[in-house]
Formats: sequence, structure tokens, C-alpha cells
Amino acid sequence: MHSIGRPYCGRYASVISKFLLWFILVLCSATAAAQEPAEEIEPIYPMSPVCRDLSGVVKVAFEIDEHGVPHKINVIEAETEIFNRAAIKTLMKYRFKEGTFVVGSTYNKILEFKPKQTCHRNA
Repeated sequence: MHSIGRPYCGRYASVISKFLLWFILVLCSATAAAQEPAEEIEPIYPMSPVCRDLSGVVKVAFEIDEHGVPHKINVIEAETEIFNRAAIKTLMKYRFKEGTFVVGSTYNKILEFKPKQTCHRNA
């Protein structure tokens, strides 16, 4: 006879913990896949900060519609506001592969802005 004590429950706890670990890994991998667009687009660096040699990071939140197009894009964190509009414009060009996202879920993306050109001022 089995007693309804700790050793009997321990067997089920092991099975349950393995299932929960598997479930979390599957859920995380599906969420991570949605972060990667079908084609990576480099952030569009605005011209105004070029001569000031500014760089910055912008974190945006967004949803993806059934066609893989981001919408409801909001800046949730930024080192400086000068790149906010450029971050939104860049993300609007992203497209996500069908099956790699959940429609209606909110995703986050961090965009990094670095100047790639130098300022040429008239002396």
C-alpha cells in the first residue's frame, strides 16, 4: 500500500516541474522568434544630430497585425528624445514572418542609433 505522504507526491511534483519547464521554454522561444523581423532594417539616423555626433538607444513597444506589419508603436524608453520619431519610422518598415508572432500581443524592440557620416560645415 502507498501512503499519501511526501514520497508519493514527490513523483508527481517532478513530472509537473518538468512539464512547466518545457512549457516555459516553448513559450519563450515563440516570443523570441517574433522579435526577429523577416528582414532586419538598420535604424534611420536623423540628420539633425549628425554635427553633434550624438548616439542613443530607443526602446519601443508595438503589436503586429495579421499581415506581419507593426502597429500601435510607442516609445517606452529613450536616452534622448531626438531619436524617438526615427525609431517609430524605422519600426514601421519592419515586416514579420507569418507564424512567428501572436496577433494582439505586445512586443518590445531596442533600436540603437549611431552616426555613420561626418558633419561637413562650411568654414
